[in-house]
Amino acid sequence: MGDFSFRAVEVLKSVSAVLAEDTRHTRHLLERYDIATSAVAYHEHNEAKTTPGLVARLWGATRCAGVDAGTPLISDPGSRLVVAAVEAGVL
Repeated sequence: MGDFSFRAVEVLKSVSAVLAEDTRHTRHLLERYDIATSAVAYHEHNEAKTTPGLVARLWGATRCAGVDAGTPLISDPGSRLVVAAVEAGVL
């Protein structure tokens, strides 16, 4: 929480969904910064099933943000979503 920036707060408030590796921790973060955006579980146990639906949402111009416990999108479920979005031509 100590590394969180004002820009990060703005981004999380502006998106339709926050993709969270652990929604329990993310909920604390969202509450601390008064962010009403809903957290959606996106982790190693559901990424294969969830990714196609998220790519479809991105095609529909839904804006999502990913929140991670460590370095985001390197070896986490976010990397699968980024690859799938690029392959689909969304990014």
